[in-house]
Amino acid sequence: MNRRYSIQKQAVLDALARLDHPTAQEVWEEVRKQYPRIGRGTVYRNLNLLEESGAVVRLFFPGSPDRFDVDTHPHNHARCVRCGRIFNLEPDGMEDIDRRIERETGFTVEKHSITFQGVCPECKRGNHK
Repeated sequence: MNRRYSIQKQAVLDALARLDHPTAQEVWEEVRKQYPRIGRGTVYRNLNLLEESGAVVRLFFPGSPDRFDVDTHPHNHARCVRCGRIFNLEPDGMEDIDRRIERETGFTVEKHSITFQGVCPECKRGNHK
């Protein structure tokens, strides 16, 4: 794990803090506002380092680019299939699912990631793109 401080890594963290579940491209575009000459590879490399160190979580969504979350406490997500917005969901009751899986399969659950897909309230009202 590379825990060295760098201006680039801090710029990526700052951008992540301002954005809501951004893609790597969106992080790069945000960082470029302050550091116009920063390369895409530098931002992507720092995102990978931050993920490896546990400072951010990479979110995988089929058919769309990976996204990043600075909220590293255990939680799940809901993704709107119309606008693509991602919502955090608190894991209330999820420990019971982990224990049930362990009991029924003998598998030791270390962590899980659950994503619900549907239509957000804004899209249902027709107020969102």
